[in-house]
Amino acid sequence: MNHRAAENPMRSPIFTRTGQTLSLRPEGIRFLDKWHRAFRSVSLLVLLLSAFLPLRAGAQSGMIQASFSTPCNNCWPGWTEITRPARGVGPRVRNGAAYIFINGSLNDPRLNEQHLLFDPSMAKAVGLHEVNVIFSFTNATIGGRLLMTDGTFVCLPPAMLLSFVSDELFVVTLRDTGDSWYGAFIGDVTLIAPEFIADPETRQSYTAAGLLQQSPRGLEVLDLKIIPPISRFSPLRLSLWLEETDVPILGASIRLATGKTVALQAELDRDSLLSPGPAGILYRTGNGSPCATLVQREVSVREFAFR
Repeated sequence: MNHRAAENPMRSPIFTRTGQTLSLRPEGIRFLDKWHRAFRSVSLLVLLLSAFLPLRAGAQSGMIQASFSTPCNNCWPGWTEITRPARGVGPRVRNGAAYIFINGSLNDPRLNEQHLLFDPSMAKAVGLHEVNVIFSFTNATIGGRLLMTDGTFVCLPPAMLLSFVSDELFVVTLRDTGDSWYGAFIGDVTLIAPEFIADPETRQSYTAAGLLQQSPRGLEVLDLKIIPPISRFSPLRLSLWLEETDVPILGASIRLATGKTVALQAELDRDSLLSPGPAGILYRTGNGSPCATLVQREVSVREFAFR
């Protein structure tokens, strides 16, 4: 696939290239540090304003909302854990929000994965067909690659880790049995398609958003869009739904902190629809190679509602 990303000011001469790796020149580090300080100020303003925005998923008519009011150091109460990252730390709930923290240190991203399902019995009872989630990518403390559209990458200095979402993939799922599901994702698409190159003719940083189907046939990308990099700590709203019409439609929308909405859609084969099942969340990280041998990443879920 050949997708063009939006313009990004971070391109050479602030980079030097050695083989498939991009490194920052000294003037590049100064540029990113100046940008980083300005960006953190804007991010703080966005977070303050987000408290007043109409982002409550549970406010929609007919939605059933998960509760994150009960603290737990190693679980999400009421959720079923399908997979846990091989080297921790996993899920926890505190201060009215649910967190997943992962130490990504293994070559296979599937081993750096947390997969949770919300109350399967309730999902079956309501005939679940839509899920809305409000979340943000939060702490990043070690390791980071900033993907470029030509297939190369930039090794992020530690001071830049909190500015960019990198080495991680967040997926919201429907009809999720653990082995089969429909999903909408945002993040590092190379964690599911390692050889993916967005646009060989350009060299700009990017983030991917798309639709997935996991079935006995394997993992399939049903729709994919390339968007500019997204920032950590910014509130994101992801909605995923399934319309069972004559030609079933799987659709999703992702509202970014900038106010922009990314729309995704795919037609499904009615004779091959997955069986009804609960909604869930899957969070996966890489291991930072060759920039690092470990990444530490965290995601925070503020609201999870379905109908």
